[in-house]
Amino acid sequence: MKRMMWLAGACLLGGLMVAAMVSGLQGSAQAAEATASAVNPGAVVINEVAWMGTEASSNDEWIEFYNNTDSPIDIGNWSIYGADTGECLNFSDADGSTTTIIPAHDYLIYANHADDVRGSGGASIVDIWDATIGMNNTSPGQIILYDAPNCGGDAIDTVNQTTGDWFAGDAADRKTMERKNPTAPGTDGSNWATNDPSAARNGLDADGNPINGTPKAQNSCYQPPAADLVVAKTGPVTVTPGSLITYHLILSNTGTAVATGTLLTDTLPAGVDFVAQVGPFAFSPSGGTL
Repeated sequence: MKRMMWLAGACLLGGLMVAAMVSGLQGSAQAAEATASAVNPGAVVINEVAWMGTEASSNDEWIEFYNNTDSPIDIGNWSIYGADTGECLNFSDADGSTTTIIPAHDYLIYANHADDVRGSGGASIVDIWDATIGMNNTSPGQIILYDAPNCGGDAIDTVNQTTGDWFAGDAADRKTMERKNPTAPGTDGSNWATNDPSAARNGLDADGNPINGTPKAQNSCYQPPAADLVVAKTGPVTVTPGSLITYHLILSNTGTAVATGTLLTDTLPAGVDFVAQVGPFAFSPSGGTL
């Protein structure tokens, strides 16, 4: 989402008044609507994929979902394409569940069996289980999460590529495929990495072996959202003494986080004296630096 800020000013060129306006647009961020019936794409994402299973069994595959919003989201009436390669599965048709609600900024585990993924104490942390889950190790296609049954409604998240293999993960060492940034696209291969057990891993498989993954915990490769600021300046190419001119400074944020404590400066050319500015932000000119 792009955010912009604006600034306005007036200058004196060669002792003559020259007005200079710097304007733009201030946009407000829209949070994903966190309800059970209507959510925005990206509100819930596929955050980790154990397409290789676990040491206990290659069939013990699981998927972790993450709720990016500030409210709980119920996915009980949703569906997923590709958790069984090439097929659509309804969560309402699963073999069982302890909950279908993902708390705000929290996780839900969708696994082949109820005991595929356990916490450090040995108790299951699987929320929804369905023995139909079966992801191909090669040429798996995409996984797509829908907000309605039978893979209808809106696609809330899409992971992997349409052709080729998985973006990440290791079948030999049973290392999961982890999403680096839950707010960045799941179809971008650079947003995925193979679990690094030396950085982070948790949980146990059905036989009590450590899982090379991070079920219901921050991924080992997690990269927090960051601002990406870009400044653009536009105005007339030439200035006639005594004429009124307008120029624009636009600061845009194309990143995934709100920028705070931002300071924008603009240095006036020689022979130009600052007179005034109009804008909603704090403004402290110092000589020829605005």
